[in-house]
Amino acid sequence: MTQKPGPKRRPASDPVRANVRRWLEETDDDPHPAAPADWTLEHWQLLVTEHPDMRFWAAHQTHAPEPIVRLLLTFDDWRVRAQIARKRNLPRDLFPVLAADPDTTLRQAIACNAMTPIELVEQLTEDPEEIVARVAVYNLRERRAELARKRADE
Repeated sequence: MTQKPGPKRRPASDPVRANVRRWLEETDDDPHPAAPADWTLEHWQLLVTEHPDMRFWAAHQTHAPEPIVRLLLTFDDWRVRAQIARKRNLPRDLFPVLAADPDTTLRQAIACNAMTPIELVEQLTEDPEEIVARVAVYNLRERRAELARKRADE
């Protein structure tokens, strides 16, 4: 997948650039630093556009802003895109996009995501890649069993 042009972004201001650089230096020894609570969208954009090695970290962050999640999907790195596909708080409109992705790893991640709409999981049981179809069948069976347990408890 080639990198798609993202929305036009104005250059990061010097204070934002300095703030991101300082955070990168301070967290250099920490393999799992937390995202600063006071970061703006501008901080996040600067980080993922100018520091490609931080994209996987950003994709893993629970509270990454939605525009950043969408931006991360425009990059070629399948690991980053697969991490996004595993998110339970993925924007609803991205589930069908990722379920149709040519990358098997992304479709598999969507097939096992507990928040994937059931109709998409059903579609993925027919995926041409056996691993995707098997994961979807398992997810579907587990979700239907959970639904049956909930109904029995009522």
